[in-house]
Amino acid sequence: PDPNYGGPGGNYYATNSQPTDSRDLIYRLDYNIKPNWQLNFRALPGNQDFTSFFDNTGNSIPLFQVNRKRYGDNYVVTLNTVVNPTTINEVSLGYSAYREGFSILGDGVKRSKYGISFPSIFSINNPDRIPNVSIASFTGIGSGQANFARTPTYILRENFSKIIGAHTIKAGLYMEQMIMNELNNSNDNGTFGFT
Repeated sequence: PDPNYGGPGGNYYATNSQPTDSRDLIYRLDYNIKPNWQLNFRALPGNQDFTSFFDNTGNSIPLFQVNRKRYGDNYVVTLNTVVNPTTINEVSLGYSAYREGFSILGDGVKRSKYGISFPSIFSINNPDRIPNVSIASFTGIGSGQANFARTPTYILRENFSKIIGAHTIKAGLYMEQMIMNELNNSNDNGTFGFT
């Protein structure tokens, strides 16, 4: 596009709205199984979905849009047991996860749209994505990359309390398994820099 910004630091300026669809919910369930047993359940699922010309594209010029979907979930179930008037036990199982997907929309990212026909050095790369280009004192362009992330986490927590005379004994266990699965934004479409 033609330059449209007369101020210092750039030659092109663009803005665009980025509406975001968000939903966050809270669920709670408390159930007295017996007078000395209480079961609790908590859930906090949520998500965000938005489309943007600028999010994670490497662009200040709106060449193409990307869609990002994010999900976050937290769940825990807890069993409280009053063993006797001086002894209490609590055990909890939890699960949480963050998931994110990122996809490129339209053909504005394709090299063929701009008449770029030189071949990629490595054919395994995304062969029809525009390269990242930076020119000193000008606004650069890039193509971004599709990605995703998954981070499931599992939690086991055990708490035990015992009163003996004027003393309280507490013991517990906390175990957590965190998993990180992510395909990140590798720059396999190439970069050209001009000074």
